[in-house]
Amino acid sequence: MQHFQLQTRIQHVSARRIKAIVTFAQSPSYSLVESMAQLAAMHVRYRSDFDRHVFLLKIQSCELPQRPSLDGDVDLAAERLSHSSHAFGYQVSALMPDGESFGAELLIGSREYDRQFRRENLHPYYQKRFEALLNRND
Repeated sequence: MQHFQLQTRIQHVSARRIKAIVTFAQSPSYSLVESMAQLAAMHVRYRSDFDRHVFLLKIQSCELPQRPSLDGDVDLAAERLSHSSHAFGYQVSALMPDGESFGAELLIGSREYDRQFRRENLHPYYQKRFEALLNRND
């Protein structure tokens, strides 16, 4: 799971918002939308006490940089705009090191853990990952 964890540090989290920094090193441009989705999903996990399996359900809209690769620290912010019992709408923004910004509207789904997505594996993994990213100071 490590290769797909793109957040570097969570800077702030509240009931509706989460902010993070992700550091890219010659990463493909599509890595930006992956990191945006991960941030929104992490917020849903946090708000549900890591008690549900969470996943990207739909990309409503998305802007991506028109450059071959990404480098440097990117500021990400996700705000929950809507929700039901199993779906959460987010507006996610990315501020690039050169000041250019991009955004996406994402729909995040959640469901109970099951035999395929086991609570005993995923709950502690994501909870520890969240705590490590929140407490990281570099």
